[in-house]
Amino acid sequence: MSDPRRQSPRIVNCFKKGCNTSIKPKDDFVECEKCLGKFHLACSNFNKEAYDSLTASGQFKDIIWCCSICRPKVREVMKTMDELETKVDNIDKKVEDMKKTIESRLETIEEKLNKRQNEVNDIVESKLKDTTQEVNNMVENKLKDITQDFTQNLSNKESLKRVITLEEKFEVADKERRKKNIILYNIPESESKISNERIRDDCGKLKDIFARNKLTLRPDEIENIIRLGRRNETDTPSQPRPLLLKFVSLEYKKMVLSFCRDLKYLKDNLSTPIFYSHDLTIKERAERRVLVEELQKKRKSGG
Repeated sequence: MSDPRRQSPRIVNCFKKGCNTSIKPKDDFVECEKCLGKFHLACSNFNKEAYDSLTASGQFKDIIWCCSICRPKVREVMKTMDELETKVDNIDKKVEDMKKTIESRLETIEEKLNKRQNEVNDIVESKLKDTTQEVNNMVENKLKDITQDFTQNLSNKESLKRVITLEEKFEVADKERRKKNIILYNIPESESKISNERIRDDCGKLKDIFARNKLTLRPDEIENIIRLGRRNETDTPSQPRPLLLKFVSLEYKKMVLSFCRDLKYLKDNLSTPIFYSHDLTIKERAERRVLVEELQKKRKSGG
């Protein structure tokens, strides 16, 4: 979580249902890592002493906090991850047991083989000295086959150990799910209380804005349009919620962004500029925050 002590560049609404007070630049607040909603410290039930201590020590950025609405979903994901981790541990245990079994069987085979070799050597020395080399070759080939089998079993065990960690699997899946999306900011939001009317209004605004910037919004290339965060149901004016735009194909998204890169921001007949960003995962957002903080430090130090 980013440093909450930094001043917000604008007044935003608290996402707590029933809270009619805006979050001012100097207010203490926390931000949900999943929905990005901001909450007064009192509305979040975050302990004040812990908040001040973490902020003063600079450790607040290491905290991941979710609101009461997002928390059950996050817990469900964490529960699934725990279950998957248990399954991986079970696989590792089975592999280790398999290794011990193979090693035990190999030792038994080697003991029997050595015993048999000694018996054969005695027979050869006493009766068939001229066939000693032939018998030794036969034993050597048998040992090579057994060693090859054992090596193959160890190779299979090493392959099982190269299983991707649960966190990496989750991150890869999350990136894949988000890679066709972009997020648009400052697009005016409909005041209608009917969901379908709000969606139609968003579609109409997007079509007009794209047209003004010489872009074509193709309905067949749009999978979904979603407003992020809780809708403001009070009479207090608030910043429009970010608009998540899900494209059907990655190629169409790249085509749209190729037009947008030449502009500082999308132009509209409004005083507030409309800008966009990629739909980043929680890990990517955390990494970006670290880079931004490092850049800010360098700029302050004149680096």
